[in-house]
Amino acid sequence: MSLQHPGLRTNGQQLNQPLPQTKHPNCMESYAHIVAVGVADGTYDQKVPEYQITLNAGGASWARTLEGDGELLSFLEASLALRKDLVDAAVRKLHETGHATIPAVEIAESEAPALGLQKAPIDF
Repeated sequence: MSLQHPGLRTNGQQLNQPLPQTKHPNCMESYAHIVAVGVADGTYDQKVPEYQITLNAGGASWARTLEGDGELLSFLEASLALRKDLVDAAVRKLHETGHATIPAVEIAESEAPALGLQKAPIDF
């Protein structure tokens, strides 16, 4: 039994070839990390959870604060175009533990500011 790198496929010979690229060349592949950061004042004197989402890719971080589950869901599903099952799983984990990570999020770096994301400084 031979093991091979998951990013490689065998073409029937002893030669391995990489799988074809399917990602958009102008997108940065990253992960989204969501943290419950507190409670904000909502409408009608209601308190709503406040979340910070950070997208990390290639040494750059982009962050945004969102108020309430509705704004969070809208951002994840509409702005980032994430599948509903991924969003539901992340929100479930966020409610249980106070944080969640969604891997393999793609976003064009040029679109980040238009989505309300601000470039965050990173300490190494």
